[in-house]
Amino acid sequence: MTVTVALDPTDTSLTARDAPVVDAGAELDRQLHRLIDLGYGELTGLGDAGLRDAVESLRSTAVARTSAMPAPASSAVPFVVVLAPRLSRRPAPCR
Repeated sequence: MTVTVALDPTDTSLTARDAPVVDAGAELDRQLHRLIDLGYGELTGLGDAGLRDAVESLRSTAVARTSAMPAPASSAVPFVVVLAPRLSRRPAPCR
């Protein structure tokens, strides 16, 4: 069964304050701390401070895009920090 709901743009019963807001800075900090706790600073060869610097460069973009992010949910995060192999200062393993 599919349920379709028509939203009236003139309906003021729901306001912006009713919508959950993403705290992109806090989410970025949470993910960064988890990466550091898992040892990614050392795995990349950047150390914890270098990894913090690399991820910090994402902060302004994440905060600026907050309004485009999905609402927070217990089963989902609004974005995920992914460390690309080129971030590593260690040579890639031979295959």
